[in-house]
Amino acid sequence: MQEATKFSDELVGELLSADILFISVPVYNFSVPSVLKAYIDQIIRAGFTFGFSPDKGFHGLVHHKRAFITTAYGTTGNFNGELAEINFLEPYLKAILGFISITDINFFRMEGTATNPEIFAQTKEKAIAQMEQLLGA
Repeated sequence: MQEATKFSDELVGELLSADILFISVPVYNFSVPSVLKAYIDQIIRAGFTFGFSPDKGFHGLVHHKRAFITTAYGTTGNFNGELAEINFLEPYLKAILGFISITDINFFRMEGTATNPEIFAQTKEKAIAQMEQLLGA
């Protein structure tokens, strides 16, 4: 069994030793890409990143961490407007990270990555400024 979980153990170890989790992710089909989902499936581990007890129920074991998540949207504004109901990227990441007790989550949205270079440049600049402010840079 140890060989089967070796890679997962390494990823969990990296997560637990970090102060800040940085994720840069494009929206794929309204949610996370399969590579990020595979990573999440490796780090969500009973007894390591979450626990269960009859008195507490499910509870996260990853404390005192911050998450900085840069999201990339190919279009401009659609995921705030007409497609907002089917944007599962940010709610999913909030839910899954919250499940393991990472609740200090900051999203930095970049839009127009595939359709509008001007909007992309503006939102990228804004995201960088927000990150620098939060990190005290």
